[in-house]
Amino acid sequence: MVFAVPDQGGTAAYGGPEDVYAVKADGTVVRMYGTSSNKAVMLPATRGDADYLAWKTGWRNGGCQDHEYVRAFRTANSSTYEIKSPDADSAWAVLSLRWSRSRARPGSQWVLYSVQMPTRLDGQRCREGGRQLWRSMPDGVWEQVPAPPDVVEGVASASGVLAVRTGQYGAAEGTVSFIRNDVREPVAEGVVEMAWSK
Repeated sequence: MVFAVPDQGGTAAYGGPEDVYAVKADGTVVRMYGTSSNKAVMLPATRGDADYLAWKTGWRNGGCQDHEYVRAFRTANSSTYEIKSPDADSAWAVLSLRWSRSRARPGSQWVLYSVQMPTRLDGQRCREGGRQLWRSMPDGVWEQVPAPPDVVEGVASASGVLAVRTGQYGAAEGTVSFIRNDVREPVAEGVVEMAWSK
């Protein structure tokens, strides 16, 4: 089990900083990571084999200056690492995190999928970039995956078929489609959550 608690020195209005703890099978509690950011730990995503947990955190510096990034925690040795934002010159909002085991990659490796959105401050105006789907290998960097511009979340099956949920930003429901060979096939509407089963 992994959980986060507010820093003893106090937190900002956005929830951070926080201390992240792991509870081992024998009941031992280990402090594994202390955030320095002013945003709370959010969007926890556990890998199917329970070997990795990913979450987002970051800094809030104003309406257009959210610098969010992803950290992953390896349960075997209680180590954490940061997956850098796709472009350091932009502020990024992390909108979703999903793990998938893909045979499309060598060794049938686990892949972390994330929908992220860049923002830039242009004078006094906040300009949002389009939502983008990315994937990352453990200890790796983000690689962009072609997806519709209104993507909310996306994750591939073991055979490499990509499922995406699309819809309005912030809406609870959306449309799920399969993407095969760059062809988009809608399969269900009004979907709140999606996941591949074995």
